[in-house]
Amino acid sequence: MDNKIVTFAKHDIFFNYFFDTHSRILNNLSELEFSNLFNGFSILINFHSGYSYWLNDELKDISFINIKRNELETDKDYIYIRKNTNNGDNINNLNIKNLILYNTVIFNSIREQLEIFGELIENLAKDDILPNLTSKGTEYEKNVMYASYQKFYEHLYEFHFKIGNMFSEFNLLKFLKTIKYVMGFFYGYIFYLNQTTIRDINKKINIAWSLYNNEKTIKILLDLLNNKSLLDSEIKLLRETQQDLFMLLTDIFRSINEDMPKKNLMPKKKERVTIDKTLI
Repeated sequence: MDNKIVTFAKHDIFFNYFFDTHSRILNNLSELEFSNLFNGFSILINFHSGYSYWLNDELKDISFINIKRNELETDKDYIYIRKNTNNGDNINNLNIKNLILYNTVIFNSIREQLEIFGELIENLAKDDILPNLTSKGTEYEKNVMYASYQKFYEHLYEFHFKIGNMFSEFNLLKFLKTIKYVMGFFYGYIFYLNQTTIRDINKKINIAWSLYNNEKTIKILLDLLNNKSLLDSEIKLLRETQQDLFMLLTDIFRSINEDMPKKNLMPKKKERVTIDKTLI
């Protein structure tokens, strides 16, 4: 019987490009500001168009992204802040109430866009484009499977350590940037988390946001930005709030990291066993 030679097409290019795109979108969505919130929707639309072939029927219709985009465009809070801050470029004159509103518009829109991205990624993962426990690769020929996940792991660890560095420099002034990246990590890899972890993380995100985006905390934030002296009671509140926010965000990060080893996405903890040498 003649030997048959099996050759692969350059499918590794597809996988590498997909994971580069996944990483780039996560970074872009996590760095959105008021002035470029609509850029996020454009990014999602482009991503959807490029990978719609692999999406299930209910997600093939791109209109659900356009609906969310139009909702933001007509949102009265967004319109008010845009008009009164020159599209977010000048927030110095906002009072506490309006700064809370400004933060809320940014937070809600970024979270919504990350949720959409997470939903698309979860759907693609079911088609073996992302690594999972049952995946053996993408079937291009009968009985021949191909997959290349190296780029996936490279970007995963890069994003992971970027957030770790943010924690090492964390303070109240850097909370907004940090929580956006933590949410990016959460929604970008949500497919690998169990439902209990997802519910717990969503609850903690809400608690952290409420702890930050309120009149007392925002007043302290404004005073810090304007180099005003704080009262002793405000210094105490600042320290307590920073500590509580830090604990909540690191706890979210820890929960994600605990779930990922279960899917072999990160190294598992190794238990050290002590052996009595007299027994050897």
